[in-house]
Amino acid sequence: MTAVAAGPAPLVQEISACRVLSVNPYRACDIRCAYCITGAQGESRPRYPAGAVRDQLRHELDALGHLQPRAGLGTLCDAYPSVEAELGVTRIVLDELTRLGWRVTVVTKGAGVRRDTDLLLLGCATVVISLSTLDRDALARLEPGAPTPAERVDVVRALAEAGVSVRVSASPWIPGVGDVAALARCLDPTIPITVAPLNVNSPEVRRTGFGRRFDQHEIDRAYLVERDRSTELTSVRWLPPVTARGPDNQEQVMIPLRSLTAARTA
Repeated sequence: MTAVAAGPAPLVQEISACRVLSVNPYRACDIRCAYCITGAQGESRPRYPAGAVRDQLRHELDALGHLQPRAGLGTLCDAYPSVEAELGVTRIVLDELTRLGWRVTVVTKGAGVRRDTDLLLLGCATVVISLSTLDRDALARLEPGAPTPAERVDVVRALAEAGVSVRVSASPWIPGVGDVAALARCLDPTIPITVAPLNVNSPEVRRTGFGRRFDQHEIDRAYLVERDRSTELTSVRWLPPVTARGPDNQEQVMIPLRSLTAARTA
């Protein structure tokens, strides 16, 4: 018998800042990342069983009347926990979105996404594999329910070889843990890597050991040092730090290094 999350559990949530929909077939995530910013941790249970999830998705999309057919799949809660291999609810959701002609970005640490290569090739889909470091011991502590770094690298390579649009999210970058250069060296340089620093200002993270150990400015300063000594990594896009101090000692948003370089050469 499939355990289904109790109570109202919409599959679709609108992220107004990005003007896209977040579709999450599971209500909780058993990867249990130590730096989780969504708080959606626990036993991975589907919001709706396989027999009902397609109709529920159609109903919610119709009710929203969304004009831009773009969705992030698994953005708040990983769509490929280990139980997905048996339950297959994410595959049904991906199949329906593909049939509807939606552009889908799948965000996952799960190796199970390889199973759905056929659907990913049929539709307009991109897979983002989350992998912040190749340090297996570190990730075993930080992401105890996730596949190993080597397994995720294999997924990236297999999807790319199959023709699926795939990139890597090396986030969050954590001082003493993140090694973007090592990650870039083990991947084909045509595979984009995006990096962003750990956000300890997030309420969920602030309550963790990271929130007690780190100050956000400390993280951002270390992140900028890492960025500035990695300018040769052409496949890497460094997102702005969470906060930084300008000449007037006021907090400001930093411009990504690639944008600065483009501006200088324009």
